[in-house]
Amino acid sequence: MSVQSTSIRLNAKQAIWWILVTIQPLVIEVDGVPTKGTWGDQTLQVAPGNHSVSVFWKLYWLLPVQRARLDVTVESGAVVSLRYKVRWLVFLPGKLYLDNAPS
Repeated sequence: MSVQSTSIRLNAKQAIWWILVTIQPLVIEVDGVPTKGTWGDQTLQVAPGNHSVSVFWKLYWLLPVQRARLDVTVESGAVVSLRYKVRWLVFLPGKLYLDNAPS
């Protein structure tokens, strides 16, 4: 019998014409604690309960842009899938939402 971990799965993608964004650092904050993220799929281990998730990237490695924030509830042993998308204009907020795709 395997024990399923409690986690948040994040898919951070951008459109093909934003290929230069992938060299910029992605930052993920869970409950105000920043973590270095990667573009693509990643899993963050969290405790069960309510969490505030914020995602943004640093333009020229300095200026935080396209911040998106979402409050999620993670049940014990469950995985919550989120998707972050880059917007077409750098200074617009990014999009962060629940991903309903089957895992």
